[in-house]
Amino acid sequence: NVTNFILRLEDSFETYGVTDNTYRIQALTSNVKNGYLFDIKTLDRYKERDYDLFRESLRKEYIATNNR
Repeated sequence: NVTNFILRLEDSFETYGVTDNTYRIQALTSNVKNGYLFDIKTLDRYKERDYDLFRESLRKEYIATNNR
């Protein structure tokens, strides 16, 4: 489940004091299968490195994909 994965990842960010949005997005996308990485990089706020909005875009995309 993507939501649980994101929550666990964010717990590790908090534990280790990770606040850099670029690193947080890289950590999140490094766990995506290569076939989906292109799609992930086209989501809202990926290029701007706005982690909070990117995370929400990822969640919405995941929900939309699984409801097909």
